[in-house]
Amino acid sequence: MKKSTLSLYEKIDKYLYNYLLSAKFLVDGNLIGYHASNFQNKGDEFVQYKNYIVGNDTSKIDWKVYARNKSLVIKNYREEKNKSLLIIIDGSGSMKYSLHQKSKITKWQYSSILTCGLSYIFDKQRDSVSIGIYNDKEITTLPPLYGEEHLEKINQLLFNFQCCGEVQHVEKVNKIVNEFSAETIIFVSDLLEQEDEILNLFKIYSAQKKKIIFFHILHEDEISLSPRGNTHIHLENNRQINISLELVKKQYQKNFNSFLKKIKDFCKKEEFVYQKISTIEDVTNSLLNFIQKF
Repeated sequence: MKKSTLSLYEKIDKYLYNYLLSAKFLVDGNLIGYHASNFQNKGDEFVQYKNYIVGNDTSKIDWKVYARNKSLVIKNYREEKNKSLLIIIDGSGSMKYSLHQKSKITKWQYSSILTCGLSYIFDKQRDSVSIGIYNDKEITTLPPLYGEEHLEKINQLLFNFQCCGEVQHVEKVNKIVNEFSAETIIFVSDLLEQEDEILNLFKIYSAQKKKIIFFHILHEDEISLSPRGNTHIHLENNRQINISLELVKKQYQKNFNSFLKKIKDFCKKEEFVYQKISTIEDVTNSLLNFIQKF
């Protein structure tokens, strides 16, 4: 897994690093409003001019202003602080699903690669990333840090974690959020269970002035319900239900589209950042699409 993750980092450097940091990240700051002070000559925000007095730092004098009107003024800046982000990954049983012939990767594996990619990108600007993952038995977290050692800890944590069980999402997520004081919360989940409760919980966090980002990870089978016989496995508890997929597909598609619309509409109303992703999509493109959009 370590080799695969490092390969991901190299791929991001090759396809995203220059485009992301030069065109979007540095110039426009379009990656959910984050600054990139560590990639610019000056990362502080200009506030106002002040008259120069003896003892002030002469390096802050604006000589262009002096050339125009012979006034000595200095630039006053407000220091920008690095951001603190919390990435929460749903580790319930449904996240380990993978049967579709076009996508052998599970939702958990896809989410893990995506999380490593996001963490790597945020690390480039020295923003601290904390991690919280959970299943029906445990919650595991990493404190907010940055650097190669922290990235490797994230990698190993995700690689060794086992998805399982039906989970009380609100209880688990709330415990993770209360452990950290992150300004931005990224939630990576299929949202197939207790979506109303989850959405309302994040509405509370949003009211606390936290930025909310949803990566909605779905398997292609869940999106299209590709028929492959008469057996369906309940994703959370592995119970088998005998059904004809062809007969239920039309109603399923209607219900599933309503499910997606409800989530999208809620996120739009609450001004959450929302991105639906299928596991057949290239992870690099998913990261790039996110950056281009926001």
